[in-house]
Amino acid sequence: MRFIIATKDCALSTASKEYVGQHTKKLSTLLSKRSLSPSLLDILIKKHKRVTSASDRSSVDNPIYYDGTIKLVLPKKPLVVRMIGKTIDEAVKNSFAKLTKKLETYKGKHISSNSKYLDHSTIRKGG
Repeated sequence: MRFIIATKDCALSTASKEYVGQHTKKLSTLLSKRSLSPSLLDILIKKHKRVTSASDRSSVDNPIYYDGTIKLVLPKKPLVVRMIGKTIDEAVKNSFAKLTKKLETYKGKHISSNSKYLDHSTIRKGG
């Protein structure tokens, strides 16, 4: 599986790249077991600084946070997950957990052999 990492206002360290690579390998093995062949995993990470007003006297515990999206292109429907965290690794870890949950839902809806319904003819067709 090919993956693209794009960053905005931050630089990705080699340790973070390896961390993303490990999660991508886990995801690709999970998808190969499900007989899915995704072509692209697109990761976008942005660095933000929390904005507080001058009248707000409370201190912010961590003024910098990271957010972004992970988009997994699959045959029927692309899966998009939003990420947010205090560090890049935290954001990536949480978003890959969300992505695996969405993948289980995708598997049940779009792959008939992995569905919880035994007989798909009983499902009413929308129209």
